[in-house]
Amino acid sequence: MSFEVLDFYEALADHYHLIFEDWDASITRQATALNSILRAILPNWPIKLLDCACGIGTQAIGFALAGHQVFASDLSSAAIARAQRSNDPRPSYRVCRLEHDLIE
Repeated sequence: MSFEVLDFYEALADHYHLIFEDWDASITRQATALNSILRAILPNWPIKLLDCACGIGTQAIGFALAGHQVFASDLSSAAIARAQRSNDPRPSYRVCRLEHDLIE
């Protein structure tokens, strides 16, 4: 990822939730939709999930709320910090910063 793109996401992280009319409702809506897809192909629940580009944690939080064990990561340190702040009082999920771009 170029530094310009990463800089953009670093600056956006603290405000990203504002693109949603209701971020908490979006967490629930996305988790419901994604869980229905996963349930159709994965028989055993809850499952372990890797969200390798979690951003501020919108989908990772939803999966954790559904009872899954979630490991979330992102290249953006600011997004990771935001995701970690969002972890309380929601169910626990593990968040870390990726050291390498997954595309390279």
